[in-house]
Amino acid sequence: MLKKLLQFMFCLIIATVSMLIYTYIYKSTQPEGVFFFNAFIIALLGGITGTIIWTIKNKDLFENFLIFLVFSMFNTLFIYFGPVTLDRSLSSFIYFYSVQYGSVSKDIFDDTYFEPYVQRRFTDGAKIGYLKCDDVNCYPTLKTKITYTILYPLGKLTNTTQDYENFKKFYNKKYNVSCPNNKNNIE
Repeated sequence: MLKKLLQFMFCLIIATVSMLIYTYIYKSTQPEGVFFFNAFIIALLGGITGTIIWTIKNKDLFENFLIFLVFSMFNTLFIYFGPVTLDRSLSSFIYFYSVQYGSVSKDIFDDTYFEPYVQRRFTDGAKIGYLKCDDVNCYPTLKTKITYTILYPLGKLTNTTQDYENFKKFYNKKYNVSCPNNKNNIE
């Protein structure tokens, strides 16, 4: 039992280290960063690598499938809480800066700072197929509508849409917009 546990831990470390290597290689060849779906594929590749090492000593097909799932899920959590967050999270930028410099002023950011980050979200959305953009506006794709149909009710159910509701209020007030779908209209 201990031997198998140690083998499991060794293969999990192999899966995670290989995922980090794949992330480094991907980031080196794609300067715009690690996208949501690319990170999932990278996590799966790391899971496959660890599983291949595991299968050298273990031939049970069902057990190997479970090991693959565990390694892949662990890598998925790890890559999103690690490299993707570090690459794309303004919150982590603020936290890291406060550690490195001892503090961070609340008013150091302005529109010129945020513009590239906001623009990057539109560019990313178009690249992964969530938005179809022209020179002025971006429009949802079928993928976006499906994701919305699944996640928005889940967000309402778990009470995690408050930041989105605040974004809608800001946007609608700034651009004097009324949502064409009455159930989503903000009064």
